[in-house]
Amino acid sequence: MKANSNRRDNESFIDKKISEIPIDKLSRESNYCKRKPRKILPAELIKGFFLMAFGKEQNSFKNWAEKIGLLVHTTITKQALWKRMSCEQVQFLRKVFEVVFSQRAVKDWDISKSEKLKQFQNVFIEDGTHIQLDESMARVYPGNKYWDRTNKRIGKTKAIMKIQATYNIVTQQFIRFIIGSYRTNDQQYAATITQYARPGDLVIRDLGYFSSKVFKLLLKEGISFISRLRMKVSLFSVKEETPIDLAKMLRRRGIIDTDILISKDEKTPVRLIAFPVEETIAVARRRKAKKQKKTNLTKEQSFFMGFHFFVTDVPADKISIQDVELLYRIRWRIEIIFKSWKSCMKITDIQQDTNQYRLESYIYCMLMFIIFFQVDLYNHLSEVAFKKSGVTQKRGLSLMKFTQYVVNNIVLFVLGYHCYKLTCSSKSDMELIEKQMILNSLYESRSDRINYHQYFLKLS
Repeated sequence: MKANSNRRDNESFIDKKISEIPIDKLSRESNYCKRKPRKILPAELIKGFFLMAFGKEQNSFKNWAEKIGLLVHTTITKQALWKRMSCEQVQFLRKVFEVVFSQRAVKDWDISKSEKLKQFQNVFIEDGTHIQLDESMARVYPGNKYWDRTNKRIGKTKAIMKIQATYNIVTQQFIRFIIGSYRTNDQQYAATITQYARPGDLVIRDLGYFSSKVFKLLLKEGISFISRLRMKVSLFSVKEETPIDLAKMLRRRGIIDTDILISKDEKTPVRLIAFPVEETIAVARRRKAKKQKKTNLTKEQSFFMGFHFFVTDVPADKISIQDVELLYRIRWRIEIIFKSWKSCMKITDIQQDTNQYRLESYIYCMLMFIIFFQVDLYNHLSEVAFKKSGVTQKRGLSLMKFTQYVVNNIVLFVLGYHCYKLTCSSKSDMELIEKQMILNSLYESRSDRINYHQYFLKLS
């Protein structure tokens, strides 16, 4: 009994996670393994990917095969791995990912339940990120077309994959991933949030999802929302339903917090909020807009860039103007997540000579890594840090710094602590590792900006 316990203690983080998955059963169900494999074992395929993708060497089938060979103690050629890249392998990895996704650990610590957030059961943020692919993948993942210098379309089409992610701030969990093409825009996904959100939940989105029809649907379902205002949408007064001159109202009031109707067709009732931004921000906005449009802004466009505009259905007695701004800033969490995928995890480092099976195998393995580490391990470490007093609790853990630490020490998590000459058979060993991870993941103490963790403290 003691020997078995020591063996479990010496297992790597990934070994423990994979042991919770019926991986052999899933490999048979997907026809990936019709008989017992001799070399490329299903679990080692995934672990070998982690060693390959987050190692110092270039992503390649040769490197992936070498890492699998290291795990199974034999030699494996890149051709042998190449032959296994099939629809059956993609189906197998998809099934494993679905199990990993469904077994998400529910955290029991309460940092995200600040006073303002306690009014909502869940708080969902949603966005998509793009991955540029080789042109040969344009048939499966079509993107936009190329343009020449005269702004004339050229026949070739780019290949772009889009990953749509929905994240629950309260539980610190991903709710769904949707893998699709660039041509399916955010607005086409907007109404699908009702598959997950329930009455009492809050949805925070950017302008890409703006739709008066969807707002009306959310109102009907009892789901609250906060969104930026699309400036071209028609605005009407609630009583007379007459058009509103927004610029005139702003010049007269300076700050707006009032109920209106949006969209000529829908006449959706919302609460409109507008307040001025710092002059430096306004100047930067105007400069950026002028550069993008390559023309001078109208007086009205220039004026509007000096303000923040939001629409919501949450009344003023529940959240103030300042709270709306703070809550919307939480949406940047999804942007930080995507940034960590690209800069730390290098999710865009896909070989150019790939095909659909290799590409989707790569993506599903990456998504498994995200669930294992950016959800399970990060939440566990945040819980440990939150229960500590003093500086650790006040500063919080940076997702970017945490992800970079994991990537830099991937061998520790895949091969086990013994590769660092640590057995972790004692509580003190584990506490030492957790202490080091926390120390290397803490936000820097800065006076010129507020981090994600501090936004929650301001909402309490």
